[in-house]
Amino acid sequence: QRIEGRASSSIKGKLIPAECDLTSLESIQNFVKTLDLGDQKLDIVCLNAGLSRNTDAKDILRTKEGFELTIGTNHLGHFYLNHLLLPKVQPNGGKIVVTA
Repeated sequence: QRIEGRASSSIKGKLIPAECDLTSLESIQNFVKTLDLGDQKLDIVCLNAGLSRNTDAKDILRTKEGFELTIGTNHLGHFYLNHLLLPKVQPNGGKIVVTA
């Protein structure tokens, strides 16, 4: 509540929480489809998720589409999400932030 009060006094706009499973291309598509912006555009997209498996792991985990889990989540999932969101980002001044 304290953080919300600070943000609401200095930042205009709204935060929209939503689920997006980067291990599933279907989940990414559904996330973008349900993002109801009307005629507004996104000011900022922050791609900041990733996973790191134990390097001693002998098994190979895969995404729902069959990609190796780390590559599918950290790279392909972000790339696909960015691809789908790009038309919804402000053309003049919109930001896309990628962290690793």
